[in-house]
Amino acid sequence: MFELIGLIFGGVSRLAQHWLELKDKDKERSHEAVMYDKQLALADKRFEHDADLRRMDAASADATAEWSALTAAVQAQAAEAQAAGGWVAKLSASVRPMVTYWLLSLYSLSKIFAICVALKANEPFLLAVSGVYGEADAALLFSVLSFWFMDRSLRKRQ
Repeated sequence: MFELIGLIFGGVSRLAQHWLELKDKDKERSHEAVMYDKQLALADKRFEHDADLRRMDAASADATAEWSALTAAVQAQAAEAQAAGGWVAKLSASVRPMVTYWLLSLYSLSKIFAICVALKANEPFLLAVSGVYGEADAALLFSVLSFWFMDRSLRKRQ
């Protein structure tokens, strides 16, 4: 009888041990599957990151090439103007300021006209000015000022 009880308990303990090993292997397989999915997601992110880096490098190379071409064109134009003689160089140098003054005067006249129309409609002066002059106008004014004055200070540094 003890042999039968020992046989039963031995068989049950062996089956329990085998069942626990199978359960442990299932957990290990599911863990490996989860880790494999995470590795795939990480590889996808690395691929996207590398693709983004390549796109940024290409965009940077394009911008550098465009800047170099623009610089070469400006230098070539300046050399042509110097080679043509003094009055041509002066005329060439006056084009940018004259166009700026002309556009600035047209812009200013349109703003003055808009303020006059607002005042004619019995709008208070401060409200008329603030309605005509906004953030975009301030950005435009500061870009013109920085173009001329920063250009001069950058030329002095070089």
